[in-house]
Amino acid sequence: MDQTLTYTPTVEWEDSRVYWTGVLTKGTHEAFVSASRNGVYGCGKDWGDMQAVWMSAKHVASYQVPDLDAGCPNTQGGVLVHKSVSTTSNAAMVIITGHIIHHGKGRADLHLYLDNNMVDRTLT
Repeated sequence: MDQTLTYTPTVEWEDSRVYWTGVLTKGTHEAFVSASRNGVYGCGKDWGDMQAVWMSAKHVASYQVPDLDAGCPNTQGGVLVHKSVSTTSNAAMVIITGHIIHHGKGRADLHLYLDNNMVDRTLT
């Protein structure tokens, strides 16, 4: 797992990012971005999303899933952006990135999960 650490001495907006690349087997897979604290992350679709590219020998798919929650920052905690994708090939190369802005004092981490396993984390 790769990690990123951000710090700002004052309460200001800052963009946090998470990434993962790898090979997935045939089946349905779920990816989501979550926050460790409520009311710190997000400000609508223009300020946060998750992108995923799935590539196999016969198929390429690209997805962009925006943060659709209202508020700046939104009041939702837990899952901020979610996408479920099925692959029919035995092996698919996958690239997943996510970013979302945060605004708050104190620590509030951003996580990227794949099939309920944390694969990346940004510490703030």
